[in-house]
Amino acid sequence: MIAFLENLKALAFLLIFISSIVYYWQLKLLKRKRKLSKSEMAMYVINLIAPFTYAFIYIILLLGT
Repeated sequence: MIAFLENLKALAFLLIFISSIVYYWQLKLLKRKRKLSKSEMAMYVINLIAPFTYAFIYIILLLGT
């Protein structure tokens, strides 16, 4: 049961990771068409940084085990 929940957690994080990349691409396309609002720009920056941060932490956790 615990292994199933850990796999489910990993799947959820993977979906969040992919979603943030897709949303970043959408905001990037929108940025080309018009100027982004402050909230859109904040989401753009967060989605730019978040996938790399997640991947870095994930690699550190894999190397630590």
